[in-house]
Amino acid sequence: MRRNIFLIALLISQLALGAPVQTFTGQSLVRSTANGGPAADAQLEVRSTTKGMLPPRVTTTQRDAISTPTAGNFLYNSTTNLLNFFNGTSWFGLAKTPVAPTIQRFLSGSGTYTTPTSPAPIYIRPVLVGAGGGGGGSGTTSGTAGTAGGDTTFGTTLLVAGGGAAGARHGLGAAGGTASLGTGPVGLALPGGMGGGSHRAGGTVSAASPQIAGANGGSSAFGGAGSGGYPGGSGTGSAGATNTGGGGGGGYLSANNSAISGAGGGAGAYVDAIILSPAATYPYAVGAAGTGQAAGTNGGAGGNGGSGVLLVYEYYQ
Repeated sequence: MRRNIFLIALLISQLALGAPVQTFTGQSLVRSTANGGPAADAQLEVRSTTKGMLPPRVTTTQRDAISTPTAGNFLYNSTTNLLNFFNGTSWFGLAKTPVAPTIQRFLSGSGTYTTPTSPAPIYIRPVLVGAGGGGGGSGTTSGTAGTAGGDTTFGTTLLVAGGGAAGARHGLGAAGGTASLGTGPVGLALPGGMGGGSHRAGGTVSAASPQIAGANGGSSAFGGAGSGGYPGGSGTGSAGATNTGGGGGGGYLSANNSAISGAGGGAGAYVDAIILSPAATYPYAVGAAGTGQAAGTNGGAGGNGGSGVLLVYEYYQ
């Protein structure tokens, strides 16, 4: 009864003010300048050929301050210029003209990644490869040791693609780098490929005996492994390809019964992750290539590893 009295009073006040007629039918309401009741399946109907319906207009900060929003709640976000609705878990912007993904490339060094703001991506996808380790040198003695590849990181420890280990004059090939995902991102973390093992001459080797090439470096998810040095060439292992994280190749085996070829350097690890609702900034570092081991007596030097890389794909609505 009280509801009917209220609706009648509201209708009278609208008429007195010269406002468009509002028709009430049961629990339904039509706001219209035309005649006729509301649609049978609508609780609220708004009719106009010259005006629109204006929802609440709030910034993203004001929207996020709404306490315990109800599923189905909608508003206009003046920060992103999109209608937003709450699905019971989080706010989503209604689709508009698609924005093509963008990409930021970091090929060396370190610094700070800044997430775009106009427009702002709904998620980012960092792809990282650690640097490859240098290949081992060869010879009857060992030259100055090479170095491991550097780690490529995003968010300090949030995403880490470790660099590959350095190859040596003897023994197994160098290990590939390790990868890790911190809390929050989802994706793939793969270790780098192991470099090839070294070879040693057996028995009596004459100058006319065949010589053995150095071992190949390990391959990363981007490939790029350096090949081992070989007789007839410089004898030095080749470098891993730039920005692939491939391991450097080992030096070749000379014709000497005490000579040992160089083992291949390990490849950098690979990380491919998605970060929803990204932060404003993230520190990053791109792994530097490992250096190859110097040549020993009568041997060839190992090749340098391939440098790492960081690619950040940005996806919009």
